[in-house]
Amino acid sequence: MRKKVAIVGGGLTGLVAGLRLSQKGNKVFVFEKKNDVGGLAAGFDIGGKNLEQTYHHIFKTDQDVINLIKELGWQDKLEWKNSSVAQYYKGSFYPFVTAMDLLRFKPLGIVDKIRLGAVYLYLQKLSDGERLSGVGAAEWMKKWTGKKSYQVIWQPLLQGKFHQHYKK
Repeated sequence: MRKKVAIVGGGLTGLVAGLRLSQKGNKVFVFEKKNDVGGLAAGFDIGGKNLEQTYHHIFKTDQDVINLIKELGWQDKLEWKNSSVAQYYKGSFYPFVTAMDLLRFKPLGIVDKIRLGAVYLYLQKLSDGERLSGVGAAEWMKKWTGKKSYQVIWQPLLQGKFHQHYKK
């Protein structure tokens, strides 16, 4: 039976929900308070280039998003870029892409580097993040990467993203 469905919020989740419901024959209405849809994934024009409102990325393992991009026929717009990540600590930038970068990272001792590398490999191989559901990232990272790695790397990242809620 065809239903009328209202979705409040035209961000990525609201738009995908609307797409899926409309594919099932429902008449969907998406209500968005702003002038544009897309939420935080939306962009804006600056000098003829589209810039995201906030930083977003996907990994090659994010198959749900990649499949959605293919379904929408946008795969020719998907670009894979080489990473150029650096870690800023006490006034210095340290390249942070390869295992050698980790080994050269002066703020951490060898034990912390080994723990951090092991956690990275574990997370990279983790196929289902469900087992981490319900566990706070701050608590988990401090436990498995060590106090120093947490203070130098993870705490600043979590605080930057989640502000006062970073421990949750």
